[in-house]
Amino acid sequence: MPFEATANSNPSQSLPASDGEFIVPRKPLPPQTEDVPATTTGTATATAAAAAAATNPEIPSDPPPPYKLSLKDRLRGFFVPLSATAAASSQGRICGLRRGYFYAAVVAGVVAAGLIVGLSVGLTQHKSSQSSSSGTITGAQHTGDLTYFTPSVGACGYTNTVSDHIVAISISLFDSFSVGANPNLNRACGKKIRATRGGKSVDVKVVDRCGACAKWDLDMANSAYDVLADEAAGRVSVSWHWLTSN
Repeated sequence: MPFEATANSNPSQSLPASDGEFIVPRKPLPPQTEDVPATTTGTATATAAAAAAATNPEIPSDPPPPYKLSLKDRLRGFFVPLSATAAASSQGRICGLRRGYFYAAVVAGVVAAGLIVGLSVGLTQHKSSQSSSSGTITGAQHTGDLTYFTPSVGACGYTNTVSDHIVAISISLFDSFSVGANPNLNRACGKKIRATRGGKSVDVKVVDRCGACAKWDLDMANSAYDVLADEAAGRVSVSWHWLTSN
């Protein structure tokens, strides 16, 4: 005779079926929960984040956008080094140097410039002294012709070149200073003459005698002649005085 389940029966026990087979009851399933849509969860999370940001201002609600330099910032970056240089200057530095070193460099530069200028003036005066040596004019002024020649060994026994400021006077004038047969001992040798022409002057030393010259003519080495005239002019007039050494 088949068995029937009663209220006191254990549901986990097998029950026989009507045809003599046993029926195994299923275990109760756990309670099911409804899935929350992703959109709902995301919205809830965003809402919670917004609420937290509202209550705590330190928490940003959204990430900051990428930073871009404005024109003002770029100009500030350009002028900052200049302001830093000015600040360094105000703190005792000029052009990257301490103020004392800077002034010392300026003074040294001024002194060096003065030395250069002085040296240039000295060289100029030295060059001028070759054409205008010291001496005092004595006696009357003489006028004659001026020519030039290439010197070598003159009647006074001096060996000279075209770069020397020397002169040969006429034989008649040279012999008037003679003290004997030896021309090297002539008193005219080494005497100074200042020749003038057209506002220019040059001082020359007597070292020779000129056979083709008239009494007051002068025959100079090329360098001395060039001070008074152009060599292309040839024979020109000249005025001159004897000089006494100071």
